[in-house]
Amino acid sequence: MFTGLIEDIGRIETIRPYSGGLEVVIATTLSDISIGDSVALNGICSTAISIQNEAVTFQYMKESLDKTTLSLWRSGGRVNLERCLLPTDRLGGHIVSGHVDTVGRIESFVVAEPWGNITISFDKQFGPYVIDKGSIVIDGISLTINSVSENNLSCALIPHTISHTVLQYLKPGGSVNLEFDSIGKYLYRFWELSKRSNL
Repeated sequence: MFTGLIEDIGRIETIRPYSGGLEVVIATTLSDISIGDSVALNGICSTAISIQNEAVTFQYMKESLDKTTLSLWRSGGRVNLERCLLPTDRLGGHIVSGHVDTVGRIESFVVAEPWGNITISFDKQFGPYVIDKGSIVIDGISLTINSVSENNLSCALIPHTISHTVLQYLKPGGSVNLEFDSIGKYLYRFWELSKRSNL
């Protein structure tokens, strides 16, 4: 479980094939990650496999490559990191599972000092999960939606969010991981099932 509040920007040290998937080594300043810990990397719930100095190794199966931006990662790239939530932590963002729903495309990213605005397009099948002023996770970042259409959403950005996350490196045409609000997904699922059963 995560909150979508980014704690560090890590650097991708190495990426190598691993049994049909990938093994990725990330350099991070976060010092209290232990083997077996869950860490969100650009919103992807990942398990720390090994740790050496400030480098943490993660492994991903093919399913993760198919549903996320992992296949686009390259050595030297940057990723958002967030450690898993402790029961005593403040829930400053919103409830985030780290299970990416789909990959979105950056349609525009404008910074008019000091504020920013990002517009993302996505497959319209996910449209029912998106509402104005609702929550969205973009590359692991908890953001508030300020406008929405059938397959587009926009989020306003404060300077801190831009400078303390990988948003500062993103450009139009790029891809991002999207996780839609879990509560919204469950409610929509219950509604769909109730219609079919005539409840």
